Amino acid sequence: MNHLIELNRPTVWSSRLLAAILGIQLFAAIGMSAAQREKLPSELRTNGKSTLAAVEELSDFLKAATVTILDGEEVVALGTKLSTDGWIATKASELGWQTTVRLENGDELIPSQVVVNEANDIAFINLDRPLENVPMGHSPRTLSRGKILVALATPRRRIKMGIVSASRREVERVGGALGVGLGRDGGSIGGVRVLEVFEDTAAEGAGIKQGDVINSVNGMDVLRRDELIKAIAAHNPGESIEIALRRGEKTIALDVVLGFRSTYFRHLDRNQRLSGKTSTRLTGFEEILQHDIPVDVAAMGGALADLAGNVIGINIARSDRVSTFALPIELVHRVFRELSLESSEKGD
Repeated sequence: MNHLIELNRPTVWSSRLLAAILGIQLFAAIGMSAAQREKLPSELRTNGKSTLAAVEELSDFLKAATVTILDGEEVVALGTKLSTDGWIATKASELGWQTTVRLENGDELIPSQVVVNEANDIAFINLDRPLENVPMGHSPRTLSRGKILVALATPRRRIKMGIVSASRREVERVGGALGVGLGRDGGSIGGVRVLEVFEDTAAEGAGIKQGDVINSVNGMDVLRRDELIKAIAAHNPGESIEIALRRGEKTIALDVVLGFRSTYFRHLDRNQRLSGKTSTRLTGFEEILQHDIPVDVAAMGGALADLAGNVIGINIARSDRVSTFALPIELVHRVFRELSLESSEKGD
């Protein structure tokens, strides 16, 4: 039987102290000259030492509720505890082949079970071991923009702050990609010509070459670019499809495992080029909370909380330099129940 227990949350005193500190810093900044304000000391900034000191209690709270996910010896994600009987949640697409979970006391455990909800990129991992400090949470339907939030934002679990930066919403699915630039199309050449094959893509891995003319996907003829793009987008990243193409006088059939458009074409998006490393999967979430905490890609799966110590979500994707997506915590618990991983006797 699964049980959820409520981890002792920090008192509201932390949020009041933070508000007081921010107010003092604001008045101090107003009293500075223009030149001084342009160079606000790092310790007074949003994630400076003085500001973060006010949420130290929250840092301890989040660390107790969080585990570290490794692939071999590399940290690839964080995980949020869900139940006392060993279940945690994390980002599925970041998991490797040698998944190990490190607890707060340093113990490293091999999962006894991993169940993936592909629709929202959630992996539920069972450690076959009782867990302590399991948080309960709730994310209000009306979470006002500008509300201050906190999260463990680095693989070493350093706390950072930010704000709700957009309304709750669905992020529609974007299909898989080959990783090619397309040229001429039509009946006159018998398909769609490949102008360029990008490095480290599904197309390169499968052996597609510049100058090839693609003429079918899974047995369906494609003569135009829009037909080819639509046929590819109908499949998810990670799916295998069969591509038929003409190379000179030869007809070749290739099996291709599709990749992510966000990875293959990020060099064409100036904002993405400026953003540094972002999550591989950025789309296809039933509902997300968007905030501006700069959470590292290797810290996805960690809890998102408000200043009162309510866990309101689980970070699921680093979208760009100013946007991180989190799944609302009640969505995570609902999917958990629907997968029959949780006893029906548990209360909300």
